[in-house]
Amino acid sequence: MEKVSWKKDKESMILEIGYLQRMCKEKNKAVIILLEGQEDEEKQYLLKVLLECLDPRGCNVVPPGDKKQNRNMPFLLEFWKNLPEKGKIHIFDKSWYKKWYDLEKSQRLKSKKRQEIRRDIQGFERMLNQEGVEVVKIFFQGKKQKMDIKLWNYILQSSSFSFCCWQLLEMEHEAIEDNFLAYISYCLKRAVESVQPTEVPRVQKRKDDYHNMLANVDLSKTVKKKEYKKKIGYLQKRLSVLQRKLEKKGVAVALVFEGWDAAGKGGAIKRITRCLDPRDYQVIPTSAPNIVEKSYPYLWRFWRDYPKEGEIVIFDRSWYGRVLVEPIEGFCTDEECERGYREINQMENQWRQGKVCIIKFWLHIDKDEQEKRFLARQNNPDKQWKLTQEDWRNREKWEEYEKMVNLMVAKTSTLFAPWIIVEANQKKYARLKILETIVEKLENV
Repeated sequence: MEKVSWKKDKESMILEIGYLQRMCKEKNKAVIILLEGQEDEEKQYLLKVLLECLDPRGCNVVPPGDKKQNRNMPFLLEFWKNLPEKGKIHIFDKSWYKKWYDLEKSQRLKSKKRQEIRRDIQGFERMLNQEGVEVVKIFFQGKKQKMDIKLWNYILQSSSFSFCCWQLLEMEHEAIEDNFLAYISYCLKRAVESVQPTEVPRVQKRKDDYHNMLANVDLSKTVKKKEYKKKIGYLQKRLSVLQRKLEKKGVAVALVFEGWDAAGKGGAIKRITRCLDPRDYQVIPTSAPNIVEKSYPYLWRFWRDYPKEGEIVIFDRSWYGRVLVEPIEGFCTDEECERGYREINQMENQWRQGKVCIIKFWLHIDKDEQEKRFLARQNNPDKQWKLTQEDWRNREKWEEYEKMVNLMVAKTSTLFAPWIIVEANQKKYARLKILETIVEKLENV
C-alpha cells in the first residue's frame, strides 16, 4: 500500500486539485479514481467534497453497473465503455472490484474462475498504465463495515499490483477528509509529472518468431462455376437458419476479415449478408482511428461494438491494424506493437468468455493477382473508386507486410480463435471456403 505524507491544509489542497485537473487536461492525461469499501453517508460526503474541488466539465461519476445485465457479458465490458478520454477524470463509485466481490458472494467462485477474473483485471490495469492512464484505487475501511472484510482483504491483497496499488483510508480517522483530498492531490500530481519515454527501445524479436507460412499456401485452388452456384445457395440457406438459432443458444458472432488489398473481402461479406436477417447483423468498416478514438486506449472503439446475443458483427478490417499496418507505417512503436499481440489475445479471450464465437479470416492472394485486380479496377469506371494511390504505395511494401502477417498469424492464432487462411486467387473458391467455415463453426457452438 502507498504511504503519503499529509501536510497541506484543506484550502490549499482544494485549490491544488483544481489546478492539477487543469494540468491533466493540458497534458492529455486521463485519470480513473476507484472508490471502494465502507458504504455509508460519510463515503458519499467525501465524494461530494471531491466533486466540489473539480470542474464538472472535465470529470464524470460513473454509477454502479446494471446488476440485471446479461451474465454472459465479459466481466470488464461495462468498464471498457466508460473509460475517460485523455484529459478527463472518471470516478467509479463501485468499480470492477465491487463486481468481483458480488460475484464471490453470490456464486462462490471456483479457484479457476477467481484466477481468471484476477488475470483479466491485472491485464486491464496494466494496459491502462501503459496507455498513460492514472488509476487511483482507494478503499475506505471502518467499524461500520457491513461487508465481508475477509473477502475484501483477499481481493485487495490479490490486486495490489506493483504498477497500481491500493490506498487504505480509515473512516474513523479525525482527519479523513484531509487525508482523502491529500491523496487525490498526490495522485493527480503524479499523473501530471509522469513522463513517457521519448524513445521506446526496439523489441528484439526471437529468430523463431518468424516463419513464412504464407509461402506454403496453395493459391491454385479453384471451383467450377456449376459447383459454385450449387454450393453457395445451400450454404446461404443453412447460414440463414443458423442465424435464427443464435439467440436461443445465447451466442453472438464476430467475423473478422483481414487480407491483401483487392483480395475480395467486400465480395465475401456481400455473400454473407445477403442471406442474413438485417435486424441481427451489422458490418463495421475499420479505418484509421479518428481524433476522438485516439483519445482512448486503442481497443476501446472495438469494445463499443461488442456483439449482443444472437447478433453477428462483421469487421471489415479490425483491431489487427495495431500489429499489421501501424508498425509498418510508423504509427506505433515496436513496444506498442508487441504489447498489441498480448492485449488482442486478452480481449478475444474475454469475448470468448462472453459466448462470442470469433472467426478470423486472412484472404490471401499473390502479388501478380493483386496487380491484375488493381488494373481491372483502374480500367473500370464503376470500380475506380476502389483504387487509391495508397493501395499502390502499400503494394511496394509487400515483403514488409508479408512478414507482419506471418507474425500476426503465429502470435494471435489461439485454440478458441485461430486464423483461417483463405486461398483467394479465385474469388468463387474463397467465398465458398468462408461460408463453409462459418456454417461449420456455428453448427458446433
